[in-house]
Amino acid sequence: MMKRVKLHDAVRQYKWKNRLIKIKNVACVKLLAARLRSTERAAREGVGRVTPS
Repeated sequence: MMKRVKLHDAVRQYKWKNRLIKIKNVACVKLLAARLRSTERAAREGVGRVTPS
């Protein structure tokens, strides 16, 4: 009985961690996309160095 409870707890923890990682990944992707867009705009305008906004 104890093993089953421990396993269930581990699974719940694993799922929670996965959700957190997914959220972090989404945030990273959004951040990267924004950075890419700003660098593209800067390149189009002929600015050599991209100033962080």
